[in-house]
Amino acid sequence: MDFKINDWCYCNFKLQLITKLSDDGNVVETTDGYNRYQGNNIKYSIFPLDMKIKLISETYEIEYKRLQNLKCDDQYKQRIYIFFIKNWAEACELKDNVDELQLNYKNLMNVVDEILSDAGMMINYVIN
Repeated sequence: MDFKINDWCYCNFKLQLITKLSDDGNVVETTDGYNRYQGNNIKYSIFPLDMKIKLISETYEIEYKRLQNLKCDDQYKQRIYIFFIKNWAEACELKDNVDELQLNYKNLMNVVDEILSDAGMMINYVIN
């Protein structure tokens, strides 16, 4: 899809406005009004405004927020974020394949539950 400046899109599971294109038309900057997201070519993490993409994005945002208070080092948080973005983009590509999308969601929920479970075990170990 060809995007234009001031088009709305989903970028990294957040609703964003396209603010800058490269000379060859690739999206290189978006904003959510608070933060800017920039890169030489971020087209692989941008999807058009679409009800299915909206629902997928909301699901990923909800699950990501479950991990926001996790106490861990920045490197681990970065790995979690990369996992979310990669799998969110895959889910967006699968938006019309209900079975594959459900498998994607199941994998997401399992990973989040496992991270939270491991964090809980670590907290219990430190406290006890």
